Amino acid sequence: MPLNISLKPRERLVVNGAVIRNKSARHPLTIELLNKVNFMREREILMPEDALTPLLRVMYWLQITYIDPDQRDDAQLRFLELVREIKDAVSEPSILSAVDAAVAFVGQDQFGSALKALRDALPHERRLLGMNSEASTSVVAAMRNSVADARA
Repeated sequence: MPLNISLKPRERLVVNGAVIRNKSARHPLTIELLNKVNFMREREILMPEDALTPLLRVMYWLQITYIDPDQRDDAQLRFLELVREIKDAVSEPSILSAVDAAVAFVGQDQFGSALKALRDALPHERRLLGMNSEASTSVVAAMRNSVADARA
């Protein structure tokens, strides 16, 4: 079943490592994906400088695993290293559960679900780290519309 994605003017989309941009400054563009692909919208992508907490660093490497086939193996190793570090350092059940779920989803190539599981644990991490909600609102807002699994 095809999946239609609408891009706003100048919006970018990463599809299997390739960056696609709507060149128009005024008109939206609809792209039809006819087969299963890995994709993320530019606004959903976590930049390395924004990966300020352990869970966000895990999410960063997970998204690289998801959208960049050239770096997939190295990124997945880094993702798993960070997962081990979190599991060794944290006893918070909600965070450990989210990390375990993410690893299971990755094993099934369900990267969107893995990112969602981690995103849902961000408030618990903020509380554990003593971060106020204002300091991390922009990070959570950026991740709120995390990647969707391609259903084509």
